[in-house]
Amino acid sequence: NLDPDGVAEVRDAVARVTEQTGATLVVVEHRVEVWRDLVDRIIVLHKGRVIAEGTHAELLAKSGHYARLYDLQFKDQEKAQRPD
Repeated sequence: NLDPDGVAEVRDAVARVTEQTGATLVVVEHRVEVWRDLVDRIIVLHKGRVIAEGTHAELLAKSGHYARLYDLQFKDQEKAQRPD
């Protein structure tokens, strides 16, 4: 496990390499936000099977497994940002 600064360093290094080389990037990750702006397509796996694929916006609109995972990861942040 990496601390937040380590995660940012890895992400930024990967972004630089893919930008410079045009390489295809395949990321297996449960932390949605870290890689979201670097990927063109998200494939959602559950119990070894593809259950959804699309862009971040498309998957959120479907209100499926991906949307639930995203909500679970960010519900505390959203509560902290809401005015009382």
